[in-house]
Amino acid sequence: MTLMRDAHKGRLAIRFAACNEATLKTRAGMLGVIRDPEPGAEGIAKGTAEILQTAATKWAFFKRRRRKLLNRLDQHMKNIVHMVAVDAAADEVLASEIMRMPALASLGNITPNLRFMQRDKAHGGRRIMKRPWRADAYLHDVMQRMIFSRTSPAQMIQHSIELRAKLKRISKRRRRGKRTVASLRAAKHRFESFQKPLGRSILNFDIILELMIELATTRTDMQGRRSKAWNTWVM
Repeated sequence: MTLMRDAHKGRLAIRFAACNEATLKTRAGMLGVIRDPEPGAEGIAKGTAEILQTAATKWAFFKRRRRKLLNRLDQHMKNIVHMVAVDAAADEVLASEIMRMPALASLGNITPNLRFMQRDKAHGGRRIMKRPWRADAYLHDVMQRMIFSRTSPAQMIQHSIELRAKLKRISKRRRRGKRTVASLRAAKHRFESFQKPLGRSILNFDIILELMIELATTRTDMQGRRSKAWNTWVM
């Protein structure tokens, strides 16, 4: 059996893919989800063991108090786990090592026959998409001033409710009867999120420029100074 594990926004989810040794029949699906797992690698390893135990628990429908852990099934599932697929996060990688090397933590032998750890190709591809911007000084400067830097329009709008309202007002005036834009959606937690601000900055550059000119001419605070510096760079 292979476990595909990911932790995001206070949830730990595990999918599985299993194969019968005799007939090579396969089964795949969701193994389980838990909320608010303990932080760190040990918390992820402990959460994995909890999900495996829950999957091996028999309980009466609508009567969660009447449940019974099937110990043989629980141990069997732990024994047949041969591979875990995770992203490149340090705690995910260390949690996989803890699962097969219990000496690293006081959790016991969770998956004694775990042999392989696969890093998700999609997360590796994210690095390939992100790093070429840094190879060219000009492109890197453009990306910083437009999307990544805290002084960029995308980040200023992302962290200000007032600026998002102004952007929406300008968008409604310029895009009468058409779809308006209220945010560039430039959250920094993942590079995939920057697909939207990149596309929206290109399609709505006139709206962003009008917003930055308005801020530069009407504001004297930090946002006004940042807008003046950005307008100077654009011009």
